[in-house]
Amino acid sequence: MIIRYLTRDEIETINKFLAMKHGFTHCVLQSGNLDLCIESPKRIVFGQEIYGGTLEKAAALMKELTKLHPFLAGNKRTAYLAASMFLELNGYVLSAPTSEAVDLSIETASCTKDVPEIFDWMKNCSGRSPWQPIE
Repeated sequence: MIIRYLTRDEIETINKFLAMKHGFTHCVLQSGNLDLCIESPKRIVFGQEIYGGTLEKAAALMKELTKLHPFLAGNKRTAYLAASMFLELNGYVLSAPTSEAVDLSIETASCTKDVPEIFDWMKNCSGRSPWQPIE
């Protein structure tokens, strides 16, 4: 299966959209950190992907955008929306109560949740999309 990853422009556009919607300023604070976030779901070590599945890749993207704080504001919101869009692009739908998503984002930012816990949460809150592309 071919994975469709989000580009830098797409993730910046997500943050810009959220900035307009929620009234904060879009600004990339750490360009290098944003690049690390974008590359995290694709990481390969000793010839093996660190995050093998789509949900794991989405969890890694969400964690890195939350923790590396590449934007001036809206990092947690951007992380959640980027992970959700990544999943949709790859045949999944993430559907979770807002309160759970907020709690997970705050716990991730405060270093009490990491990729395995985010993955477990996503596994419980997502399913295969009925609109999957034809292969």
